[in-house]
Amino acid sequence: LEAVRRAWAEHLVLLFRGQHLSEEQHIAFSRQIGPIEPPNRTS
Repeated sequence: LEAVRRAWAEHLVLLFRGQHLSEEQHIAFSRQIGPIEPPNRTS
């Protein structure tokens, strides 16, 4: 998991091919990396 954190800090976007995650699994994984923040919405 630390390697994922380092890659995310370096690249800001990560792609994990071939993964089939439910929305709940995606959120759970994301929370292991750091806090989840909603996107900024500007009009």
